Amino acid sequence: MNRFAIWLIYIWLWWRPGTKSDTELRLAACRYWMRLDWLIRFGVLTTAILLASAFLFSLSETCSIGAGNSEPVCEMRLIAFWYAPANEVGDTLAGLAGALAFLWLVLTVFLQGKELRAQRQELQLTRIEMKGQSAATQDMAAAMKQQSEAAHEQIAYLRLQNEREKRKGASEDFDGLCKLVEKILGSSDWEKVHWLAREWGGDGEVVQEFGLGGRREVFSADDAGISRLYSQTLSLVTRLDDEIVETQLPPKYACFRRLLEAVKEINDLRHDLSPDRLAEFNGWKLDRVLVFLLKIDEDQYWSGISRRKRKK
Repeated sequence: MNRFAIWLIYIWLWWRPGTKSDTELRLAACRYWMRLDWLIRFGVLTTAILLASAFLFSLSETCSIGAGNSEPVCEMRLIAFWYAPANEVGDTLAGLAGALAFLWLVLTVFLQGKELRAQRQELQLTRIEMKGQSAATQDMAAAMKQQSEAAHEQIAYLRLQNEREKRKGASEDFDGLCKLVEKILGSSDWEKVHWLAREWGGDGEVVQEFGLGGRREVFSADDAGISRLYSQTLSLVTRLDDEIVETQLPPKYACFRRLLEAVKEINDLRHDLSPDRLAEFNGWKLDRVLVFLLKIDEDQYWSGISRRKRKK
């Protein structure tokens, strides 16, 4: 029966347009037949057997006794079917078609059940694959979270290291600048920086010298130290703002400029200092020292004669 079905497929392919050889047509018919589902092949073979059985049955003879005849009349069933009334032909074809329809209805139900099972299996495989993908996604998310935490820890560690290095460098610069300030304060150039104030009292003209002159009241070399810088600058600012009538101002020497720049650099390092260096900075009140030095740096206190009225 398989050969008969392949032969029918071969005839169908032979009538199709194309210029294939006989061998190629036979191979194509075999491949086409074997690719079909076994239920379809079973239905095709059953249909062919049923039609062949019906055809062979139609070739047999049937006998009937006619009206007024004592002898039976025999003829092939196919001829009798051909000349039969329309209702008998319809009943015969209906019976044959009903059997074939029932056959293919049953086969269709089985085919749909098979397809549904295949779809169910595919859905199960898809569900398993999705579970695997979900687990892989969760693992990936956990790995990314661990990497993110490690990166944050690394960034925090590097930031801490950077801050430590920065504080270390700032502390070293602070120590160096403090030594430079003490060196500047101990310079002999401050002997040239002094202010002379003249006042007239009941005994006549009174001349007072302050700053870094002979009286050595401020920035004196024998008492040079950054810890005394606050009190010395405060005293100098107070004397410069005192009730004086006439003041002789000194030129602005390089020692004062160097001192001002050094104190400015120390104040710039304030936010990067280590706790112990910051305590020294606050204890020496170097922020206030900078304010006093900027006040002293005003042009009105340097080079020339400045006349001011006595404060009331």
